[in-house]
Amino acid sequence: MHQYANQCGALEPSDTLKLRILGLSGSLTLDELFADDQSAESSTLNHLRKVARLKIVGVLRVAGEAGHEVTRRPLSASYILPGDGTAEQLVAAIMRLMKGSHDFVKAHDLPPMYRELAKQWRNSVRAHVRYLLLMEVVNELKGAGAQLWYFQGEAQWQAAQSLIDEYDRLLREVKGWREPRPELPYNRRPWHGRPARDRRRAVMPGTSVGYAA
Repeated sequence: MHQYANQCGALEPSDTLKLRILGLSGSLTLDELFADDQSAESSTLNHLRKVARLKIVGVLRVAGEAGHEVTRRPLSASYILPGDGTAEQLVAAIMRLMKGSHDFVKAHDLPPMYRELAKQWRNSVRAHVRYLLLMEVVNELKGAGAQLWYFQGEAQWQAAQSLIDEYDRLLREVKGWREPRPELPYNRRPWHGRPARDRRRAVMPGTSVGYAA
């Protein structure tokens, strides 16, 4: 049993689950966190990964537009953010700058075991999942080489125009996503769903029937 209700009716995690939540950093990956129900959660996790990429591209895009306004450089100018070259620093900067971060990873996006927890525990998990998502995308973009890189001499991150150009497509995909619905239980009653007129006829259950008028 991972949860119990407190005096206010909110679900408190068990001591085991509390230790798991408090020790999330460095202990569980996204795939491990969402491993409880792969049939439903894998599509949610893939969606959250797209949202994380959209958030990162959005921050870099706005930073580039602000740079164009200040320096009056042409639109082909670089999309840059200052930093020390570590993924942790870049993620921290993106989390400060991104808009709408409060709705990035909602309670119903979490794996089932975390959704009904008391608010403070649920928000701890949400914040960690958000951080893991951003770190995963940043490391992926760094690994790609041609999309996001760091200039040591100028102490700044730079994004390629091809990455910025993904923004509109990502926004359409995120807005068009449908949240997975739980599968309805299969009803094994032999005549369930058949018209009443067919129930009076001598037809074995499970047989497809059709009668001409």
